[in-house]
Amino acid sequence: MPIIETTLTLPETIPNAIESIIGMTALGQNALTDLMETWNDITKHLANADYWKAKGKEYGDRNWPVPVDAGDENIRTWIQIKDSNDFNLQMSHYYHDGISISRFDDSKALNDVNKEFFKESFRAVEAELYHPALTSLTAIFDGLLYDVAVKLGNPGKKKGATQFISRTKLLVGSRKGDKLQTLHARTISLLQFNESFAGNIDFTDRVGAHQLNRHWLMHGRTERPCTLMDYLQLLSFLDVLVDIHRVVNLGGNP
Repeated sequence: MPIIETTLTLPETIPNAIESIIGMTALGQNALTDLMETWNDITKHLANADYWKAKGKEYGDRNWPVPVDAGDENIRTWIQIKDSNDFNLQMSHYYHDGISISRFDDSKALNDVNKEFFKESFRAVEAELYHPALTSLTAIFDGLLYDVAVKLGNPGKKKGATQFISRTKLLVGSRKGDKLQTLHARTISLLQFNESFAGNIDFTDRVGAHQLNRHWLMHGRTERPCTLMDYLQLLSFLDVLVDIHRVVNLGGNP
């Protein structure tokens, strides 16, 4: 059997040994510090992601999105409003006062025909004709939702909502920042709303006739008067879709 020779190099003097140990300790300390900073960044990012995920669900459960341009402080404050009427009033004021035709007219998300269709829905609102305003807005919402789903690589078939969320998350998953976390939160709130607005329905169940649902509305089966708040709710989610469309076109950069 051949003899395996090993060579162990040691410092020639004790002072050199001590200096070598100190040097290795300093390198180890720096590496440990870097590791801790990285870990803190990761845990902070994960905690932030969990926070915004929860906010997306909370807003969506109340049929409003996490607003696009309201700012983090308002987003955190408004959801704490317990009374449903007060919360709806706050959100209605924000979208009634904060969204103009130009916001959508300047967007690449809508084609020229839908931009004109959108302006007609605005004019209907000004005339307090909320039923035609809402039906036209629903048609635009349907089309843009499909377009965004296709851009995300999911045509919206089986498990469409889950895939829509996961693909949006994948789009922004390699990047950090509150803007990307709130984008994910807005996506969650959008799909929470769409589950009730466009989910499977049974026309024999008359309860649905008195709810805000695109099937009952677009098929002429609704038995509830359309309101300004209905329009503003759908407008708010159209605003979210326009923003997601913008981010997708920019390759995931907010």
